[in-house]
Amino acid sequence: MTFATAMILGVLASGLTPLERSQANYAVTRAKVQFRFAYDRLAGSGVEDPATVILGTWACDGRTEHLRWRPEEGGPGLAADEVLWNGTTLVSRRPRSLEVAEGEGAALPEDARSPLWWGMATSFPHMIESVFPGVTPELLPGVRDGRPVEVESYHKISESGWIRIEVAYDPSIGWLPRTARLIKFDRGSGTATGLTVEVQEAWRCASGGYVPTGWDCETWELGGLDAKNGESPDFTPMGGRRATAHFRATSSLDLDARPAIITTGPVRAIEGPGGSVPLALEVPPITLDEARRLLGPKIKAPSPPKAPAESPNRDAAAVLLALATAGLIAWTAVRAAARWLQ
Repeated sequence: MTFATAMILGVLASGLTPLERSQANYAVTRAKVQFRFAYDRLAGSGVEDPATVILGTWACDGRTEHLRWRPEEGGPGLAADEVLWNGTTLVSRRPRSLEVAEGEGAALPEDARSPLWWGMATSFPHMIESVFPGVTPELLPGVRDGRPVEVESYHKISESGWIRIEVAYDPSIGWLPRTARLIKFDRGSGTATGLTVEVQEAWRCASGGYVPTGWDCETWELGGLDAKNGESPDFTPMGGRRATAHFRATSSLDLDARPAIITTGPVRAIEGPGGSVPLALEVPPITLDEARRLLGPKIKAPSPPKAPAESPNRDAAAVLLALATAGLIAWTAVRAAARWLQ
């Protein structure tokens, strides 16, 4: 029996899955990380686009993440932004307001990155339950860079095709993913898109949680695939148009405060799907729980008005009236005939 196989059996005996162990690592994380993230030019695209560089700060208390980022000075990039995020609720800083969204409306901005936000549907480990709810993964032993890992493979069929993710958890870094590969296949266009992340470095905070402090990412797209072959769960297309990106922490510290929106300048309101609530022009840093409390019931969209009750069918009413009238006439006739017979 190999060491990797023995490790798999040990985890199964403990009753905890690799994902649950990774979630437990997340729950004890108390960290603040400053980072630099760079998109590289597309290889082989024929376009010499300069890299887009983002500088940012990420903080996590095991429940809520706070992320701020801005483009590096002098280079092409995106607007500065700031969000709070817990997997289901997103609080975004706007020029003069705060915006709160939940559920499907709470999507992380496409240009954001963090130690656990790699450009997939959402950040890890939230993305597993978000993208693959109710899916039982296949568990396999594996090795990454000479390290024994446990690989969970999730596969889900959709109306347009399928989506699969393979996550290789490394127990030596708190069961963080050492690698993660996401593939999405669209049978209509015969196109597969993929994203692969490899964690290079991780740091352990004083509370015991491990945080990725260096990772590389590669995305690709491959078209013209055979839709029939693409239905096989073993189908793993590779190649095509590629782009790479790199995340590196510039400092890692233990977190000593709850993550909160650091408001700079006047904030006039907090807004949600159900409307807005006025705020004082100058407000202190706001936590995610405080934002939800301030917004109150307006965090939910108003219920659509009930459709007016349909009017009774006039034809049916007329038939019922005619039947009732006929019945009355018949009953009267029977009573009259009975009296005459007497």
